[in-house]
Amino acid sequence: MLSDAEYVAVKDRALGQLFAIPGVVIVGIGGRERGGRATGERSIRVFVNRKLARDEVPSGELVPPEFEGVGTDVVDMAAPDPAPPACEPQGPTGSPPGSPDRIDGHKYRWLVGGALVCSGVDTSRPGTIGGFLEHTSDPGKVYLLSAQHVLGEGPPLDHPTKADQDTRIYHPLYQTWPLDRLFDNRTVGRFRVGDRDGVVDAAVAQLDSGTKWSADILGIGSVTGTYTIKQEDADTHCFEVRKRGIATGRTGGTVQAVNASHNIDGTYYHNLIVVKPNPNRGQPAHVRNCFADHGDSGALVVDDQRRAVGMLIAGFGPPLEDPAKFGWTKVTPIDVVLDYFVNKKQLPVRLATAQQEGVVKVVGKPLGGAPAAVPAAALSGLGSDLSATIAGRRLIRLWRDHGRELADLARGDGRAGPELLNTVIGMVADPELTVPAAIGGVPFPEFLDRLHARLAEGAGAELRSALARSRSALPDDLVGLTFRQLLDALRTPEEASRAHD
Repeated sequence: MLSDAEYVAVKDRALGQLFAIPGVVIVGIGGRERGGRATGERSIRVFVNRKLARDEVPSGELVPPEFEGVGTDVVDMAAPDPAPPACEPQGPTGSPPGSPDRIDGHKYRWLVGGALVCSGVDTSRPGTIGGFLEHTSDPGKVYLLSAQHVLGEGPPLDHPTKADQDTRIYHPLYQTWPLDRLFDNRTVGRFRVGDRDGVVDAAVAQLDSGTKWSADILGIGSVTGTYTIKQEDADTHCFEVRKRGIATGRTGGTVQAVNASHNIDGTYYHNLIVVKPNPNRGQPAHVRNCFADHGDSGALVVDDQRRAVGMLIAGFGPPLEDPAKFGWTKVTPIDVVLDYFVNKKQLPVRLATAQQEGVVKVVGKPLGGAPAAVPAAALSGLGSDLSATIAGRRLIRLWRDHGRELADLARGDGRAGPELLNTVIGMVADPELTVPAAIGGVPFPEFLDRLHARLAEGAGAELRSALARSRSALPDDLVGLTFRQLLDALRTPEEASRAHD
């Protein structure tokens, strides 16, 4: 019996002959299928747009029955899909194709796998957050993982605009209560490194200090580890995977081949995992059933134990104008992705994992022992608390009318704005925390005056006026106050008297 490496070598030597045949899309290693069932016999699987009857195939265009003693298996990607009872999928179904009105553009309170991300190099082409990489020695460095063509490249396709380390990465604004715009800015980090080179289509962005994130995937749960899919897994056609993307949501599928070769935008990849969507019995027969679609690029693909097996880079299948059944997907193995960053780019990282769902972290060390996340109830109650005072209403109006400009100015001011926000966030979450005597070694009153002056210097006329009104409403001495005491201090004497009647 051949070794795994020998099967790959035979497949690679067959590629020239196989890709010369019209209609051949992708070639990989996996189990032969007969009568809708996997036989367990390892073969060279040849995926075609549409399988023709033998007498319909022109001379010289037949897929040979074997190559160097290894059998071939022609896979018709447009054929009906009678799921074998022994392999009835247990995970999510496939999905109809994505569309612009179905894209999940929601702004989540912390970054999470399966949510939208886009790059300043081309904000019109969003993709999906796959997961996160943690620096192995510097806890202050965390990286968002997605595809290079999402984070690092813009049009045109043949000579794309490349991101650099000044390129900002965005998670769109959550347009609800105005305070969200202050605590959750649209920009989350900067492009760090990436490639689309025939080995990976992967990139990372280094997250800004103070950014909240979780090693979860929406609708799936926490990423528990990694797993390298083997040829023996692909032999069964029963190895189940799932993903969550912004276009088609949470979908499931089965691995049909590994070590697959395919031409993506003029570059051949030879390490791909081929995923077929699980049947979706509830959708009409004429609707394409997809594991992924445009916008899902970058999503992590995990197994039923929530171990990352790869990163989604593109869908494929028969031409859209054909009455095709399946939107298949190409996935880069997770070990290949991690090896690229660690060994080729010398970035000492590991995939972020968690054994418990909902664990939210903050990039860098929160000041004053501030917790990683603000309870939703605390933020929702904050609005009504602030609305009870003139000073609080001025702050709300400031955030509502000038939140975007204020956030941009705060980011341009370096760490001062984020440090103040971290302090406030910590006080909202922990009733025992108090306004510190100093921030960054600067006495708090002086720190506040400096920050106000720098923001006012760069602000437009309306924001300058709003900043002045808000600053004048703040008490002179805030040091040592808890958040509840700070709210009380915002009251005018008349408001305080009414509050205690």
